[in-house]
Amino acid sequence: MIFLVLIPIAYTWVLGWWTPMPTGIWGYICYRLYGQSSPAGGTPNIGWIIFGGILTLAVFPIIRNLSTMGPIFGALVGKEPSEDVDPERPLPYKIAWWGLIASIILYVALATVAEVIPIWSLMWLLLITLMLFGSYRLVAETGGYLGYGFGHPFHFASWPQQITGILLAYLNPVVPIVGIEPTRATVMTHAFTSYGLGHGILAGSAYGAGYITLESFKLGKLSNISLRDVMIAVVIALAICLFTHGFGTFLWTLIFPIDKYLGALFAWIPGLFFKIYVSNIAVGVPYWADKARYLNLTQVPGPIDAIIKLIIGVAIVVSLSLARERFPWLRISPAGLILGAAFGMKFWAPFIAALMIKYITLKVGGVRLYDEKIKPIMIGFLYGFGLAFMIHLLIFVPGFIKYHYG
Repeated sequence: MIFLVLIPIAYTWVLGWWTPMPTGIWGYICYRLYGQSSPAGGTPNIGWIIFGGILTLAVFPIIRNLSTMGPIFGALVGKEPSEDVDPERPLPYKIAWWGLIASIILYVALATVAEVIPIWSLMWLLLITLMLFGSYRLVAETGGYLGYGFGHPFHFASWPQQITGILLAYLNPVVPIVGIEPTRATVMTHAFTSYGLGHGILAGSAYGAGYITLESFKLGKLSNISLRDVMIAVVIALAICLFTHGFGTFLWTLIFPIDKYLGALFAWIPGLFFKIYVSNIAVGVPYWADKARYLNLTQVPGPIDAIIKLIIGVAIVVSLSLARERFPWLRISPAGLILGAAFGMKFWAPFIAALMIKYITLKVGGVRLYDEKIKPIMIGFLYGFGLAFMIHLLIFVPGFIKYHYG
């Protein structure tokens, strides 16, 4: 708040560059402009640098490794590449490519059934897929689990909302969904390609499920576990999750009508967003976080600034990648820079603290103390947090209702 909002607002106002609260623009939008979008702000439009960097991580390695990538792409219609091309691949590339194409077609078809305009769902999904390619490359180079996802959507590095901003700025004038009298199709389209169903379900959950599934296949292969058995386990887990989700929805909406409680956050928020969409979509982009990206591209700082920042992101990745090929001693990772720019202190602080603990432990007690005591404790903390979080989710809703409503 201090460095991203208060200080930029203070000195830009003193220098006469901005008024503290522009007429007709409310606080959240000012936060986007001053704190994270403005060239004078705390992080000068850095979201587009990150976007350009991830985009380059998707494309540039393919260009530089055509001899390897050619057979992989050729597997779409030809034979599988030899085993030495990718000995650790969890499943045949032909299945992966045709699965990708089929999933895109299926998504657009099902979205059309929900009255989502097809060109919007197709463009949204293609851009998401391209960025996920870059994100997985980022994971491969950095080991950063946040690389295959993104931070909270309020954070400007949340690249799915960058995509939303691009579509609202340049596809909406051709096939409008905002700024016109709302219909079921325009509201559903905006819900599926904005902060809502699009980010939460597609870009928020599918990438994680896909990543974990592939890792499960890889682990099964390395452990000499039958991939058929792994697939059976995946299907069983999926069925259990679907049943649990359906039963939970039935329980909390029919037996205990949680949606009637204004403070029941998880059940109340979807209705809130749809109300915002329906009430405000006729006059423009209805939700502030989406509107921030739209204004960033169309007004302040504008498209030229975004393009410049995209080029900077591309240049960082390309130049460092080429430099590392030329100078083997150069250990700076372009993916690491992009990851650090996207998540900064909140991402790196735990790793720095863990590194300090490791060095102190090795210095005081040696390798034996580290391997026998510290490492098991850390792994226990990691998995213990996951268990505690699941327990929290199970008891949060009834506990919340009991506390607030008796």
